[in-house]
Amino acid sequence: MKVVGYSSWAPDERANAMRLAFHSLREKTGQDWSLTHFGASDFNDPSAIGRLRAAIREADILVGWQAMTHDTVERLAVLLLEMERAGELKRVKILWYDIPDPRLQRLMFTSLGFEFDMNKSNPMKDLSMAIKRFQARAKNEKIDELWEARQGFLGMQKMVGAAPLMAKLLKKPVFKSLVMIGYWNNRSVKNVENMFLYLMQHFMGSYSGVVELPEKVENEGIYHPAHAGLFKTPEEYLAWYEPWFQKKYGTAAWGRVGFITHDLCLPEWNHPTLDSAIAAWEKRGVGVITSMTAVFNAHIVSRKHLIGTKSGESLVGAVYHNVPLYLAGSMFAGAPDDSIQLIHDLGDPRVYTSPVNAAMSKADLAASKFGVASLEYIGNVVTPETEGIQPLPPICSRENTNPDVSALEPIPDRIDLVADTMTNWLKLRTLKNADKKVALFVYNFPPGPGNMGVAYFLDVAGSIRSMLEALRDEGYTIGEIEDNDEAVSKRLQSMYAGYETVGTVSAPEIRDWVHELPTHHEALYYDVWGQPPATIPIK
Repeated sequence: MKVVGYSSWAPDERANAMRLAFHSLREKTGQDWSLTHFGASDFNDPSAIGRLRAAIREADILVGWQAMTHDTVERLAVLLLEMERAGELKRVKILWYDIPDPRLQRLMFTSLGFEFDMNKSNPMKDLSMAIKRFQARAKNEKIDELWEARQGFLGMQKMVGAAPLMAKLLKKPVFKSLVMIGYWNNRSVKNVENMFLYLMQHFMGSYSGVVELPEKVENEGIYHPAHAGLFKTPEEYLAWYEPWFQKKYGTAAWGRVGFITHDLCLPEWNHPTLDSAIAAWEKRGVGVITSMTAVFNAHIVSRKHLIGTKSGESLVGAVYHNVPLYLAGSMFAGAPDDSIQLIHDLGDPRVYTSPVNAAMSKADLAASKFGVASLEYIGNVVTPETEGIQPLPPICSRENTNPDVSALEPIPDRIDLVADTMTNWLKLRTLKNADKKVALFVYNFPPGPGNMGVAYFLDVAGSIRSMLEALRDEGYTIGEIEDNDEAVSKRLQSMYAGYETVGTVSAPEIRDWVHELPTHHEALYYDVWGQPPATIPIK
């Protein structure tokens, strides 16, 4: 069986599971199984598109998943519609997951031997949605496009869960196609194996053996490497964890962080990244609650893990996540209200995030302009910044660990950076305001004494005085504050002139810092800024 895979990232977990499943499939079917995997970036390479078309033309099965951008979905649809017109899709069976495009859905159902319009209205669906809207209005919930999309997503999940029974009772092929989604959604090698066997038995007529129905894989709970399985509640977890921590490290944890991750990290080959991050915090004396979630439910599931079940109190002092919390809302999470409320209920902690870095190796990261895949740059770097979340570098890279598996391998110095940053923040929260050191950055562009503390239509000097007074009122050690704005402006000018400095930075120190950047960025730094002067005063 020749299988072609298409996804946003290549390689990834789904491809790993397929290759591992092929070992058993070869024995059960007596056929050879192979996977040719393409990623969204291949659409930027004309020769790769040619190879993709040739591979699909010769394939028995085409599986597509996680085509996350409109652009890549559109290109895929255009390619396959062209292949359909040319008669090149007659032999291939198509399976789409996470690609809700009506043209591609039609091609899938046609390849499976039936016609079905997923967007066509039906009385039962309309009645169900009408009831949900009535209930939502009764609770004063906001009903908009995000709400509608979220309800549609949840409705599909329920249909998938009921599909095995419906397929048995009604014998309709559309329910059998939903059964295969059940295999896919429950991440495991065994379920992938049975998905292909189910496809062969019900849509290809080429397998007559016993095929087990989808096996439920628990993908939501509290994870820890020293315990088998996932904990359901924080109380259950902490009852085990706190004595374990005391025994392991000889003392109780002095603080605690919440680590929100998702089931991409659930396969055992990705555990080293989770385990390394957890160990880094613990070695610094910080306890960890690792909330494992399905990617689209983080804001709902993590509430059950990071907030006391009965007390309703936050159990963590800071949060780190590599799964989107959708503070701006999404078609999967709905309106942003619940996500924002989660942050408030956690006590408005400092929130940090990293792109999960699902596909790039260390070599890719070093050569990258952004240091992260373009598909993750907007969702996991730009968007969090606009939401007030501090983005940090990815803590792992995708490396080929054996011929069948490419795993997310930890990057030690990145993990230390995350652990140190969050540990220092937790320590800062325990300090009295009088003992904290605060730096105020004042705008100065274009550089020059005349522009120090100047901004169009803004009262910079007055703003600085107001901030200093507010800090003083909150107990911070401020010292003397100038009596008027003119005095503040003169103070800024004298600081720029170098009359007040706290030290200097030498050219060799700057070069050492720049040398720690990726090679591409190091060269770019000198191209833009030139060589540093002998010394630079810190003012």
